[in-house]
Amino acid sequence: MQRILAAHEREGDVAQSHHLYEDAAQYYQDALNLHGIVSEDHARISEKLAWALSLGRNPRSATPLFDRALDTYLHEPGEAEKTVKILLQRARQLWIDARTEAAIPLVEQAVEVANASATPNLRLLAADRMTDYLIGLDRYEEAEALLNATGKAHKRRAFAGTTNYCQKAMLAAASGRREEAIQDFEQAINAAKQDPDAFNLPLVWGSYAYWATILGDITLAISCYERALLVARQYHIPWHIAHLCIGYASCLSFSGQHGAAYEYLLEALVYQPHTPLMRTSLAGLGIPIALQVKDNVTLAKCAHRRAMHYAFRSGEPNRMARTTAAIAQWQHACGRAGAAQSLLHEVSERVKRIDIIWEFPIAVARFGALSDFPKARRLIGETPAARPELRQACNALFDAFAATRNGLESESQLKAHEAFGRFSALKWHGYADLANTLLRPLGISSSAERKHRPFGDLLSTLTPREQQVAKLVLKGHTNHAIADMLSIRERTVEAHMTSIMSHLGVRSRHQLVEHLT
Repeated sequence: MQRILAAHEREGDVAQSHHLYEDAAQYYQDALNLHGIVSEDHARISEKLAWALSLGRNPRSATPLFDRALDTYLHEPGEAEKTVKILLQRARQLWIDARTEAAIPLVEQAVEVANASATPNLRLLAADRMTDYLIGLDRYEEAEALLNATGKAHKRRAFAGTTNYCQKAMLAAASGRREEAIQDFEQAINAAKQDPDAFNLPLVWGSYAYWATILGDITLAISCYERALLVARQYHIPWHIAHLCIGYASCLSFSGQHGAAYEYLLEALVYQPHTPLMRTSLAGLGIPIALQVKDNVTLAKCAHRRAMHYAFRSGEPNRMARTTAAIAQWQHACGRAGAAQSLLHEVSERVKRIDIIWEFPIAVARFGALSDFPKARRLIGETPAARPELRQACNALFDAFAATRNGLESESQLKAHEAFGRFSALKWHGYADLANTLLRPLGISSSAERKHRPFGDLLSTLTPREQQVAKLVLKGHTNHAIADMLSIRERTVEAHMTSIMSHLGVRSRHQLVEHLT
């Protein structure tokens, strides 16, 4: 029996080392199923199984195993390192469960155990994780104070640069110090490339992409997401790939690349991300994309009935705001305008500051109660993370929708023109298109000025894939034929067509052909 046990464990270790976490979990489970396994072997392999499960498709399944391990180590003197690591992993399990605020007491307990130990690196590890959670909950002042307190210790630690620089970058971005944030992120990337924990590299690229989006640099954000996904695929961590895919999809949608955004949304769904954390991300980022391409099946998968509950439970202001904005848009599209207003009002009362400035306030201007307008507009002005040009663009779009809701058509047109120009300059073409929708009813579409531009200039405004689709449309091919020729789904072709027509200001295939010929 011992030889069989050792063989299963060895195979699990090999699979784990090759990032085949689900295979590793199966080997460890086979080992645990053997009859007559002693308690010492059972505890060791159970812990390995927990780590493998935590990196697989359903990381929540690891929670009971981590709980049992924690109960064991808390009562064993001399196990400070294992206790701290299990406490931090349990906190991470709560984060995956969209209970970020509930994770804080566990991290505090980890800090307490680490401080009582004689291991400086353990104390630093616990402090680093606390800083991460404080940043996630927008408690930036506390996070910065803790980071400053551990600054000297970081300099003495061999591979602390990755975490240190990344946290400094996030705090600089949250305070609107754009150049400093970019410099620190670049240093974090260089440190991560030398870090023995290779998994840190895609994490840093993902954080860089997220904050680049908030800072308003959509081109940089797209580039960072591409690199994050490239590295993450090497480590086969499904929930992480899904998380990056949905973030990348949202970023592409902001830039107006709706067809490509739809493709990455579908990829995120392939990984079956059933965690509450991913449910909120799919709702907040996926619903607008699914509505844009009019895919009710994908919309149903994104609009999980408990997504809003999970967002509130997380305690993260940005998660609440983003999820609320998307679900309100969905409710309004379903004819439930009153429900959309009530939800937006509830979050307006809860949220005092957000970094994601463009989604929630603009959702209030589009679907919320008029009485919530002043508070929502103040949120835009009180967000230091975003660059001034982005705040100005958001203010213009907010004012355009507010004027429309108040029946002030001339003011709405002026503000919509301003928003269109500002968002176009920032390459936020998705929001430029949204501004353009306010201009079309009066026939003042900003695309009218493009009518007489050369064919090549018109195509240059589209993505490479959209250009391929547009050229095939001009040759008379159907969506089905185009899908076969490009080896993509017909629904993806439809999404590209929606994006192309939105960019060029046309409403039908016939108008598109006329526009480009």
